[in-house]
Amino acid sequence: LSKLSANHVYAVASLAATLGVARSPASAIAVLREMEGRGPFCSLVMSVTVVKDVLVVVMFAINLEMVALSGLDFTGGGSGGGGGSLEERVTSGGDGASVHGSSPDAAGVHGSNPGDASTLLTLVAFLHPILSVAVSFAVGIASGLLMGQLLKPATRPALGRVLRPTWVLMFAAALFAGTRTLGLEPLLVCVVAGAVAANRQHSTGDAEREVLAAVIHAVMPGINLVFFTLAGTALHLSSVFNSAYIAAIIVATRLVALYCAAWVGCDLIGSPVEHKAVAWMGYVTQAGVALGLARTAVQRFPVWGQDFSDLMVAVIVCNQLVGPPLFRAAIIAVGENYAAGEKGARGG
Repeated sequence: LSKLSANHVYAVASLAATLGVARSPASAIAVLREMEGRGPFCSLVMSVTVVKDVLVVVMFAINLEMVALSGLDFTGGGSGGGGGSLEERVTSGGDGASVHGSSPDAAGVHGSNPGDASTLLTLVAFLHPILSVAVSFAVGIASGLLMGQLLKPATRPALGRVLRPTWVLMFAAALFAGTRTLGLEPLLVCVVAGAVAANRQHSTGDAEREVLAAVIHAVMPGINLVFFTLAGTALHLSSVFNSAYIAAIIVATRLVALYCAAWVGCDLIGSPVEHKAVAWMGYVTQAGVALGLARTAVQRFPVWGQDFSDLMVAVIVCNQLVGPPLFRAAIIAVGENYAAGEKGARGG
């Protein structure tokens, strides 16, 4: 980026800043289970973590599309990571789908009044990421309802325990691959589908929720093995080493921002003073979602996406190392740890 304009730096920085919002619900849950943490502070941290995990997928999807449609040239030769000018991006549909050219009416508008066509192209470019996210939400809701049918109590429970994980895994894989092929946001679709499937309110809803949790627990080790192995093999250690000082600056800046934001948020909702001082410590950890989002940049921006991903992985690893200990310290500071050893220290 050293040879590029400020606009290029702002575009990449916006993606990095969006990833900074990401949290790791799985890591937070693991710490809460270890510490047997419960109370208003722990409930607040988990609520914010879950909401942020959904929001960051939406925000990153929109931001990714906006950067792609900005027309910024990262190669210095006219065809960069953004994929050409804004007009070229929109007329080609961003990923090769023609907006006009197949339509005589659209072509006529473009040829008859360049000013109007330029305005139309800008409007389409602005609406494209919003429509992509909106359609992804709709597909996720429909997929969640369909997934719920796979979770209904089986007439033969023994056979269902064997086949249900396979069905759900195949459905989720097909959903991810299909929405990615259609140019939607697969991570957002899967997040929404899981939320809908786990929160359907009906007579067998609780049983289906338990089944979904059991299925996820059964397939998670294999998925984690494949995901983190692929993330490691795609990591360029030389790039990480060369950008280590930049990663350290980003980590430190994020910690300061978390402290300020958590203090303001706690002040607005009237949290106790002792919560304000340590609230930021509950939001440091990052893991799977952030890694997945960073990898999408590699696929979308082959020119500079790998370097961006390497830098973000370094940042995520740092946050993963310091996050859980900080969260444990925060739980102890507010007195919401009920692990066996701490019960004895409290006198029961």
